[in-house]
Amino acid sequence: MLFDSLQKLAAVGPTRLKLLKHLLGGGRVIDLILHAPSCIQVNHRVDKIVQAKAGQRVGFVAKVVDYDFPIQRNHPAKVHVNDGDTGLNIVLFNQPKAALKSRFPLQREIAVGGVVERYHGTWQMAHPEFVGPPVSLDRYIGKLPVYPLTQGITQSLLRNLISECLVSLDEVDDWLPTELCQDHGWKSFTETIKQLHAPQSMAELEPNSKIISRLAFDEILSQQLSLRLISQQNWVSGQALVGDGKLSAKLQASLPYSLTGDQQLALKEIYADMAAEQQMRRLVQGDVGCGKTLVALFAMIRAVEAGKQAALLAPTDILAQQHYQTLRNNCDKVNIRLGLLTGTVKGSKRKEVLAGLADGSIDIIVGTHAIFQTKVDIAKLGIVVIDEQHRFGVEQRLKLASKGNKPDMLMMSATPIPRTLVMASRGDVELTIIKQKPAGRQPIDTRVLSLKRIDEVVRAMDRALKAGRKIYWICPLVEESEKLDLAAAVDRYKHLQGIFGEHVGLVHGKMSAAEKDAVMHDFLHNKTNILIATTVIEVGVDVPEASIMVVEHAERFGLTQLHQLRGRIGRGDVASTCLLLYAPSAGDTAKQRLMIARESNDGFYLAEADLRIRGGGDVLGTRQSGLPPFRFLDWDVHAALVDIACNMARQILDNDPGLALPEHRSMLTLLNIFRRDEAIKYIRS
Repeated sequence: MLFDSLQKLAAVGPTRLKLLKHLLGGGRVIDLILHAPSCIQVNHRVDKIVQAKAGQRVGFVAKVVDYDFPIQRNHPAKVHVNDGDTGLNIVLFNQPKAALKSRFPLQREIAVGGVVERYHGTWQMAHPEFVGPPVSLDRYIGKLPVYPLTQGITQSLLRNLISECLVSLDEVDDWLPTELCQDHGWKSFTETIKQLHAPQSMAELEPNSKIISRLAFDEILSQQLSLRLISQQNWVSGQALVGDGKLSAKLQASLPYSLTGDQQLALKEIYADMAAEQQMRRLVQGDVGCGKTLVALFAMIRAVEAGKQAALLAPTDILAQQHYQTLRNNCDKVNIRLGLLTGTVKGSKRKEVLAGLADGSIDIIVGTHAIFQTKVDIAKLGIVVIDEQHRFGVEQRLKLASKGNKPDMLMMSATPIPRTLVMASRGDVELTIIKQKPAGRQPIDTRVLSLKRIDEVVRAMDRALKAGRKIYWICPLVEESEKLDLAAAVDRYKHLQGIFGEHVGLVHGKMSAAEKDAVMHDFLHNKTNILIATTVIEVGVDVPEASIMVVEHAERFGLTQLHQLRGRIGRGDVASTCLLLYAPSAGDTAKQRLMIARESNDGFYLAEADLRIRGGGDVLGTRQSGLPPFRFLDWDVHAALVDIACNMARQILDNDPGLALPEHRSMLTLLNIFRRDEAIKYIRS
């Protein structure tokens, strides 16, 4: 029954099914009964209308005594009812006469429920929430759930449909161990669903309630099982990569500084993964400037020591070139041959690189999606490092992995994301976090100013430019008003160009990748000194002379976004300043975010604060994470449950990769409930 179509219900035809699918995210019975109430309402029974209070929701029995149909269009019809002592007018708009008379039969007693008011001394109820025979009044009285709706679907209809489904709901074989449920005070899944739709207080609908936390755990467990089932189909055994350490030691000796403790710990974990027979799948998270790229270089050198080749994948041409330039000096010190392969590498140079990859003479290749091309043959690929891993889809990563014998995968992200979110969105990876920063990183002075002071900011920019500084000016981009935001950015560009002349550049989302690269090239090579942008400046782009960041309408950004933007400056040897300009109309929550950003430069602290303020979807970003929306999971409240679910999913699939054991068959029901179709497909294949 759980997976039956809602169209099997008598009251659901094709039109209603379409509306319900839009509201529920699916057209199955389970999609309906997972639709949680947002609050409850209390309906009072009154024996006589005069016992009601104006504005109160009440239910009573009365007789239909007369109709009053409007002469003019757009005027309401009225149904006059009387409880024997007091009359009341039921007011209805856009009601055909025949339908109204059928619903309110003349001289018949009916049960009516809704909000009563006094209008010119007369009791009135506009569009009752409930109408039925007198014996049905009990269905309206008491505490009733109130559901989120969409146009064309009423509370009454939704309650009736859910009640119909719950009456015939069979007990589902539970997938959670009895001990786990006892530890958390959880009921069975079936009982929990019934409680969900009969809340006795708002507390039962809060994230920390036993009802919601049980369903949140089910939801995240299904997600973790799904991720791991898909993962184990694509990533199986790997190749053990063990180097002699000579090249690594030589590189370490050539560095003018020592690795931080976090960098050393990260390499210890990475080396252990590489030495194993299973393929490495590790995500290295590190704040801007923590030295992730150097860690990645040591990992790639370890692969070279083991007789293999390495690939570093960057999301854009300009980032790939920057990595190439950064790595080249260190690679030259230890006689490692480095290659670059992007869309702009052509002709004889391209042929030379392709030949070096095919015969193994190029040890490390740095490139973009150009490495994906089928004509690119990498003879002994041992490890792939993916920079800004969220910018590459699963299919792209698999395509690159197919170029070797299950090469180790090391993913890097400069976006600090709380561990809870990483584990929930990428259950197939191990996580390493680098928090320490090498000595010498310039602090960034963050200031919060009203947009009313923009003239002061422009005057300060003039002084900074004369001192040889470079400036980023970020304009917000909100998808729903992209044209409006672009126009605002162009206006700001023209405004600043009128003051500073040809020193101003503009980059926005409507430009092609080549156009963006050209603008960034001009900024890097001093053809422009001010860069206006509507899109987030590429994470990883290194412009040491850029020491000022102005974020216009900073209240529109989350803490994580602001921190990423701020990370574009402070890369040189001069003090840097980030100015967060907010509109005077900004709300208290937005101003709270800005004050937190001003006080802290710790990306992980800010990510945790963003998680509390904005929620997981906003911190990760739906596009970059691929994380589906969750109905019940609250990232902040349920963090401990995420950890338990991750461990439980790992243990189950380690012992039973196909969920074939009898005690795990109910997990298939769980996967079906939360629409983990792709995972189910892998089980059955």
